[in-house]
Amino acid sequence: MSSKKPKQEPPAAIRAFTDLHKEWFDESPRGLVLTAAAFIDERFKDLIKSYLVDNAGLKMLFDGANAPLGTFSSTTAAVFALGLIDEREYKMADTVQKSGTNSRTR
Repeated sequence: MSSKKPKQEPPAAIRAFTDLHKEWFDESPRGLVLTAAAFIDERFKDLIKSYLVDNAGLKMLFDGANAPLGTFSSTTAAVFALGLIDEREYKMADTVQKSGTNSRTR
């Protein structure tokens, strides 16, 4: 009988980061900032959603042209206001968001 433990799958967030890290090797500096911002935005949305009931109201918060939490900026402000990230993390996310915005205008 083998004493090897079965290989366990990493959590979804770890898999997503690993996939993102692989993408970064092929990205320009601008693409790196944009993909990092999208990754952080999705993690923040997942974090907020983990505290909410999955119903039509949840979809309205995140999906559609007028969704209150439909932008990286609003999602970042929400996770900070809810105390889910600290001020240092908020400032770092804000810097990534501003870098992404500035890279689009160059």
